[in-house]
Amino acid sequence: MRPKRGLTAQIAISLLKKVVEVERAHPEAAARIEGLKKQVLEALVGLRTEINALSETERKLLTVSLMNFVHDKADQILVE
Repeated sequence: MRPKRGLTAQIAISLLKKVVEVERAHPEAAARIEGLKKQVLEALVGLRTEINALSETERKLLTVSLMNFVHDKADQILVE
């Protein structure tokens, strides 16, 4: 069953508003989180540079492996 037209957008906007509220309520934590997100992004760009030096097959395999690792660790650390 598909959601009604525009429902997904409404949910996304509602969640974004709640995130903004939390960030405003905790500006110091929000700033630290933004800094850490920047570090994660820089690390991923560095990993991508290393992966790009490999053959196409190797790139695909290591990319999937890396994505699985990141997802698994984020789930373990942030959710559990």
